[in-house]
Amino acid sequence: MQTFITQNNFKKAIDAGNELVKKSEINNNPLKKVEIINQLSSLYLKNNDQSGAIKLLHESYEIAKIPAKL
Repeated sequence: MQTFITQNNFKKAIDAGNELVKKSEINNNPLKKVEIINQLSSLYLKNNDQSGAIKLLHESYEIAKIPAKL
């Protein structure tokens, strides 16, 4: 049996995650931001939104490349 996140809880979780991402940008911590984005993409997958998850994972990949360049 698969557990689905209700739309209301899903939206709250995404909003909270996006707020954490904004805070990590302020603190200039790209690796923490990548971690949060990966957790958000997992939520998208649990809610059967593959396109949303792929978009977030791509964003996460782009951010993760930044520290390697420093």
